[in-house]
Amino acid sequence: MEFELLLEEPERYRCGENYKATNIVFPVEFEGEKYVIKKAGFLSSLANIYYALQEGFFYQHRGVGTASERLQREVNCLEKLAGCGAPSILAHNKNIIVREYIDGTPFHNLSDLKRETALEEGFHSLRAIHGKGVIVGDAHVKNILLSGYDAYWTDFEGYFYEQEKISTLKAIDVLKFVYSTYSETRDEKITILAAEIARSHDEFSEIQELVKYDLSALRLWFPTRIPINGQLNKQIKEILLK
Repeated sequence: MEFELLLEEPERYRCGENYKATNIVFPVEFEGEKYVIKKAGFLSSLANIYYALQEGFFYQHRGVGTASERLQREVNCLEKLAGCGAPSILAHNKNIIVREYIDGTPFHNLSDLKRETALEEGFHSLRAIHGKGVIVGDAHVKNILLSGYDAYWTDFEGYFYEQEKISTLKAIDVLKFVYSTYSETRDEKITILAAEIARSHDEFSEIQELVKYDLSALRLWFPTRIPINGQLNKQIKEILLK
């Protein structure tokens, strides 16, 4: 299918409100099929600076790229994944992506039971993504979409320093996955479950090295924006260091 008209006038085919995102993301209906449009937005540039500053307190793997650089990174990731753990990319230009529409539910709208399923399946998808040599970069559970029993990661557009060791970046993805569960739910049981699931990752030795000495509750506060208590952090570290 040709998508030139959709890339030229995406608003003409809009069929829903913007999704919650730093960029402009909304569903469209084009020639009888639904898709998702992602457009670089002005506010996303400001947000990326903010996130990059926060990341300086974590493991400093996020940089400040231009809107087109960040969108191009997402294009590269989605093309490499080809639907593995993420929506398929169907067309793009410098400022717009057309991607597959997935009928699913975001993590924050799920029931507690479904959240457990989303963690299990989201982690399986994360491992599959890593198996393709791709890092999510901002592996926050808010970016998981659950469709049936399949979980998809929906945001790859941040600008990250990927010249570092890929194994270290995968480990950072996993730590973001674990700690972001508390940011999203404030449920200690969910976060402990995420830590237990994370122990099966192929880069587990790298995860242990990152956790071992310098992953303090204070360091976690800035990138996760949560007042995580020292006792919970101690429990998570004990699980990850077994």
